[in-house]
Amino acid sequence: MLMKNLNDLVKKYWKGISEVEEENTLKEYFGKKENNSIEDEYFRYLEYKRKEKVKAPDFDRELLRQLENHRGISRVFQRKIYWQIAATVVILVAASVFFIPRQKGSPDQEMSSKPAVTEDTYKDPLLAYEETKKALLIISSNLNKSKTYATELVKFSQSQENLKKNN
Repeated sequence: MLMKNLNDLVKKYWKGISEVEEENTLKEYFGKKENNSIEDEYFRYLEYKRKEKVKAPDFDRELLRQLENHRGISRVFQRKIYWQIAATVVILVAASVFFIPRQKGSPDQEMSSKPAVTEDTYKDPLLAYEETKKALLIISSNLNKSKTYATELVKFSQSQENLKKNN
């Protein structure tokens, strides 16, 4: 009966659902007994680690210093990635400007050599004015919509900066 109860406690312990009293029972049983079971070795190791003291008196400061150094390394790494992205963009732009072959006699070159001819599409200047006004109002309303999105982005950016300052 004791062995079955002990096996149930061990199963509960490894599943992570045992209670403190049950864990103490397991520690007492396996800590005193000298056999080569996995549980016995494990609980003896836990007892050894519990008794072991940290030797460095400034352990916390040393750990925080190492964490700060690690963060500095990741920031340097991020900057390096940003520079690599910027260099890639510059190379792509330069390649598109210098290495894309330009064909002679292409329609773009022919159009640029001829003077631009402007021709009225409306005979009535008032009608042309009204159509222009409509087009500009449409453009203005779309710009105002994007302005509201931009203000939301500014608010978001400011809240991010506030969070960074607070942390």
